[in-house]
Amino acid sequence: MNLTFRPMAVSDWWEVAEIYRQGIETGNATFQQEIPSWDDWNSGHIKSCRIVVVIENEIVGWAALF
Repeated sequence: MNLTFRPMAVSDWWEVAEIYRQGIETGNATFQQEIPSWDDWNSGHIKSCRIVVVIENEIVGWAALF
């Protein structure tokens, strides 16, 4: 398995939002009740501290700082 970390790009948002949705459904990953819009999410996170985790060209995780 080839695990890669790279900076998050705007074009990654749909895949990141899907992972975010899955986290909301668990009730453990966030206090949010719905997926924020890209603009809301973007304005609330430090732009230089966003990464995605990629396995075989698929984003499987992400992290960002507020």
